[in-house]
Amino acid sequence: MRNTMYLKLALVNLKNNRRTFVPYLLACIGCVLMFYNMLILRYNPGLSEMPGAAILESMFQFGVVIIGIFSLIILFYTNSFLMKRRKKEVGLYSILGLEKRHIAKILSYETLFTAFLAITVGLLGGVLFGKLVFLVLLHLTQTPLTLEFIVTPAAAVYTALLFLGIFLLTLLVNLLHIHLSNPIGLLRGSNEGEKEPKASWILTFLGLAALGGGYAIAVTVDTPLDAISLFFFAVLLVIIGTYALFTSGSIKLLKLLKKSTWC
Repeated sequence: MRNTMYLKLALVNLKNNRRTFVPYLLACIGCVLMFYNMLILRYNPGLSEMPGAAILESMFQFGVVIIGIFSLIILFYTNSFLMKRRKKEVGLYSILGLEKRHIAKILSYETLFTAFLAITVGLLGGVLFGKLVFLVLLHLTQTPLTLEFIVTPAAAVYTALLFLGIFLLTLLVNLLHIHLSNPIGLLRGSNEGEKEPKASWILTFLGLAALGGGYAIAVTVDTPLDAISLFFFAVLLVIIGTYALFTSGSIKLLKLLKKSTWC
């Protein structure tokens, strides 16, 4: 098969799966836009001339890290949901005679197209709506409005590199999943019911401890600028605690309700 045929199949697949692909694409664009605008603040040349410049730079740098971690989690989760809905389609390709390397090329073109569209639209949206986001962030952080909104090329380059890396990782995960699967299992994958999720008391308690510790730090700290390192640690604890409680704590709660006599 020629490469043009793989590209056509990839575009047809994206069109046929637009109900799941469009929300995934919007999530990607939103993550790119948020990360890009935070980088614009971080690399603003006027930041170094402001009072407390070192604290502001640290705060925006921590914001970049937080949004980067958030984007990684969101895109991996939405990608796994998207691929789960497409198991039957991938299995059908195998039944029709396409080898796994052919399917890998189709998925590669889909990922390349998605990455190009998400990064391009996200960066353009960051430039168009960056001023509004810039003013909102300055208001939330109580930063003086003397700082001007300036688009820096470095922010666009770093944003593109980060999300290209994330899309590459999602592609490698998808290819590994297809390599370890068999066509019959893929065909039956979309028809199989959800398995009962497993939960761990240890993970649940760790989630509660992390969430409680994060909120306790956030409440006891006067302002983020006065204790930026503790504020950053609190945000990480809240992210970890929320994830642990949703993946394990909610399951434990539902199982306890299921076993109770009044449920």
